[in-house]
Amino acid sequence: MGSILRQRFASLFLGVLAAIGCGAVPAEAFRDRGGYFTKPAVAEDGTIYVGARDRYIYAFDPGPASTDRIKWLYLTGKDVLSNPAIAPPGTPAQGAIYVGSNDHMFYALHPDGTLWWQYECEGSVESGPAVDPGDGTVYVGSKDGYVYAFYPDRPSAPLKWSLKMPYKDIKTIPIISRDGTMIYVGSDHKGFYSINSNGVLQQTFDLDSFYRIGGVLDRAGNLYVSDHHKIVKLTPSLQELWTYPIDQNHRSHPILSPDELTVYQGSRGDDHLHAVDATTGQQQWEFKTDSNVVATGVVHPQTGAVYIGAAHGKFFAVHPDGMLKWSRSSVDGTGFRSTPTLSRDLATVYIGDEVGVFYALDAETGAIRWAFDTRTAEGRTAPIANAGPDQRVVLTDPEATLTLQGVVSDDGLPDPPARVTVKWMLDEGPDKVKLSDPKKLETTASFETPGTYTLVLTADDGENLSDDDLRVVVDPMGTEPPLLTANAGDDQVVTLPNSAMLAGIVAPGSAATLWQKVSGSGTVTFTPQASDRNASAAFSAPDVYVLRLRATLDGSQAEDDVVITVHPIPLAITITSPMAGGGISGDSSEAIGQAPSPSGGGGI
Repeated sequence: MGSILRQRFASLFLGVLAAIGCGAVPAEAFRDRGGYFTKPAVAEDGTIYVGARDRYIYAFDPGPASTDRIKWLYLTGKDVLSNPAIAPPGTPAQGAIYVGSNDHMFYALHPDGTLWWQYECEGSVESGPAVDPGDGTVYVGSKDGYVYAFYPDRPSAPLKWSLKMPYKDIKTIPIISRDGTMIYVGSDHKGFYSINSNGVLQQTFDLDSFYRIGGVLDRAGNLYVSDHHKIVKLTPSLQELWTYPIDQNHRSHPILSPDELTVYQGSRGDDHLHAVDATTGQQQWEFKTDSNVVATGVVHPQTGAVYIGAAHGKFFAVHPDGMLKWSRSSVDGTGFRSTPTLSRDLATVYIGDEVGVFYALDAETGAIRWAFDTRTAEGRTAPIANAGPDQRVVLTDPEATLTLQGVVSDDGLPDPPARVTVKWMLDEGPDKVKLSDPKKLETTASFETPGTYTLVLTADDGENLSDDDLRVVVDPMGTEPPLLTANAGDDQVVTLPNSAMLAGIVAPGSAATLWQKVSGSGTVTFTPQASDRNASAAFSAPDVYVLRLRATLDGSQAEDDVVITVHPIPLAITITSPMAGGGISGDSSEAIGQAPSPSGGGGI
């Protein structure tokens, strides 16, 4: 994996989205991407780097009237959920972009989008990297349970050290102490840890819940850490100072006000932004959003305004006293699940919505300065990878072997190269897997340890990618009943009012099946019924939906998920003059104390 796509594109806009005077040019090379963006990183020259679930890393030109909004794209092997980080000035690799991907790779890119070096981890890299502003060392975690430290200037041998943590799933951004001698990380499994800069575990603080433990450091070295139900203030040696309970689960991390007197935390369960006194741990105020908050916000260092999005609703700017400054809906009504970033001059907020539109908003008024729709597509589709049905094998002495038989179909584009490259890789499992030739559709996998493994087959046509999972159960005894398997089919993209045609597969075929909605803001209606594995699914609202196919037989159960991206009915978009606020007709930005403007100012 880790193939690269670097192309310069003419303007591609939302409907036609641009500042006045910049004409729309048809898309020539975009596939239907869309989806969740990471937190953007902004370079010294203003270039915006952001990753997305479509496997791309984007470099955006920040200019309000840019005719070449995308500077370059870098194509990774799987979703990019890792926040990019930029090596700061004065460090050996200043300007380099560091980012991880779910293809298990950690990338270092030059500012022009070319690969500098890459390192393959044993698990997905969802953790955002942290760069020491002193010596430039790069720290990042992985789902394999390791924390990695990389040299900033040794591309041929970048690994400085790696440390296996007590639990897997290190998904949060490491926190570096002010003097660079200590690194703090959290896992999804109850632990928050301190590690010295030589890679030696120092202290552990146990938490009582599991989800994406992360936090922030104040100037005195104290840490504010959140888990599933609370915020905890810790000393540099991980001694608890106070706890602020949040009765509902949350996924965002604490952030601090500029004077470090207030801690802000969004909640997924109670739909509030909480403001907590940093000294006492007592609530100052709470702000009600219009849906759950699943991403961390950002604080303006001069005004103290808090910018934060709601998963199924609006993007909010909140005054330091808890009063609404302004709110902004996305163009097609979907929510904001990613973390925003401010521009270098602090005048613009960058944020991506849930279906693939990236916005530059005026920090003071909420008016759209420009927006870019990554879903703009024309003609080319990704190859379709099929890893085959799930398998069970018996572990014999010394190992179990399995013949993998993948199938790939493709549209033959782009031409050149008019060919597809494939790769098998291990995603999860109790041990490593030997692959005789991972770059062939038909190859042999060897297992030495019993357990459940997930292998991934990826197909790459040079521009677009797809992948498919294969679950392999390695049984040491060979006495288990036939493996019950469920396959929910390929991910889909539909546009309202169309339905998604589901194509579930279960084995044995006598198993009972049931479709369920796992996530998504609207209702889902299954026809003729939810128990039909080939049902159609109708959606009441645009969003990204996860549907689950569950199979049951004789007390055993298997399940598989499919992601359905539902686009709204296309809207007619009218471009207004930048002098009138850079807004978009039909999209509302509401400011406290004033009515929505029909044409500009605070947005429309």
